[in-house]
Amino acid sequence: MESRLRDVVQRQAEAWANGDVEGIVSAFASPFEFIFPGARLTTPEELRSAVEGYFRAKTRVRVEIQRIVVDGECAVVEWVWSDQDRESGKMGRAEDAIVLRLAGDKIAYWREYIDEDSSIAASFREAQA
Repeated sequence: MESRLRDVVQRQAEAWANGDVEGIVSAFASPFEFIFPGARLTTPEELRSAVEGYFRAKTRVRVEIQRIVVDGECAVVEWVWSDQDRESGKMGRAEDAIVLRLAGDKIAYWREYIDEDSSIAASFREAQA
């Protein structure tokens, strides 16, 4: 299970960095919960819409995994996220913590703990709206 969790986290980091909407969405089980400050997504359509909106607003996404701690079918991840706003060119950066749980090889639960005021969290919330 530990190697599966690490692999899922690595694939998510790569999918976000590569703008791979389908790679992000297809990693989630049915049903699932994707929770971040101000929002809770539970369907592939909601997630796809939020991710597509995010990529319309942001570019040059970089995700640096700092650590992964595994406990059974759950993991806690710390990563550093950065991106660039397409309109202003301004760079954003956030230190992010995620709790996730797998169901088989898919993500059933993903909860992000990120500063609500960070440009990254705000842009993802706006894209989801």
